Amino acid sequence: MFFGGSRTGYTPFYVSLALPLASSARKPIASCVEEDIQNDPFNSHFSTIFNVMALARVSPIQRVHFRGVDVHIKRDDVHFLSGNKFRKLFWLTEKDDAFYARNHILSYGGVQSNAMLAIAQLAQLKRVPFTYFTRSIPPHVFERTRGLETNFKAATALGMRHVQLPDTDYTALANTHDFAPVAPSHAASWLGVPQGVAVPEAELGVRQLALELNDFGAAFNNNVAVVLPCGTGTTAHYLAKHVHPAMQVYGVPCVGGRATLQAQLLRHGASEATLQRLRVLDPRKRVAFGTLWKPLLEMHDQVLAETGVELDLVYGCPAWDTLFHALATDEAAALFRGREIVYVHCGGLTGNASQIDRYKKTFGGAR
Repeated sequence: MFFGGSRTGYTPFYVSLALPLASSARKPIASCVEEDIQNDPFNSHFSTIFNVMALARVSPIQRVHFRGVDVHIKRDDVHFLSGNKFRKLFWLTEKDDAFYARNHILSYGGVQSNAMLAIAQLAQLKRVPFTYFTRSIPPHVFERTRGLETNFKAATALGMRHVQLPDTDYTALANTHDFAPVAPSHAASWLGVPQGVAVPEAELGVRQLALELNDFGAAFNNNVAVVLPCGTGTTAHYLAKHVHPAMQVYGVPCVGGRATLQAQLLRHGASEATLQRLRVLDPRKRVAFGTLWKPLLEMHDQVLAETGVELDLVYGCPAWDTLFHALATDEAAALFRGREIVYVHCGGLTGNASQIDRYKKTFGGAR
């Protein structure tokens, strides 16, 4: 959930789109979504929002041919809040000025974070202050990206305030999601967003993504395999929950391995039915998040040259390397046989410039 607080007291809160913030009858967004599904989805407040989103913000699907395989790319990277962060933050994009009038957005994570940039874009759009907390960052991290476009530079240019915390304070924030000890003294109230927007409210926008994929899959009798990279597993979880039962979702862990992703899914409360539709594709090599591995750069260059589509090097390239390695293995390839492959492009391209620069410095100028 999103965490809210004020100088008069700190409490976690859930906010319903159908109810004002001050209502005493507040419900979790996820609960409201579930009720919307169980009741009449065409006459509810949520359905109205979904329909507006469907008319104006449905991302296109582009078919490409790569290494002898047709892949349908769900171009979520074209949203104004790039990638799955638009889906996760969708309910906040619909909030009116009154909601943001006294709020201050707070979040935390790393300086390469795609969520950080998306929240900064949202904060600028809604004209609300945004403070982002990180661990202490060594000076060389910023020195090596001088002159390059990065998520951090883009976010600060949008007005994000950056605060470095001592390790003990940062660890406490990450473990408890209690923003009260670190909230700016001038903030009368705040909205705390956990790292990666890993919250139940994300279900609202991800469900819409699933509905769009269901519309696409209907033309293929739902014989569809959806592949996407995973960090916290939030998008994969809610996507598997809401896609057609005949469809299969494959998540590629990019932060940690299979065990880490499965633990995240359990924390999200994934049901047995959801877990049956969500399988984990193991990368052929365990690459620590954000670190360099030359085959990822090669994948980036090959996909761009052959399809005209750019993948991000931290999530997208590991996912494609894993997918095509699986397709080259008889046992894994059988999982996709007879299914149309859809890849959900989660954006994150802003960080490519700094990653490519690191590759050049490590492996030389030759690409």
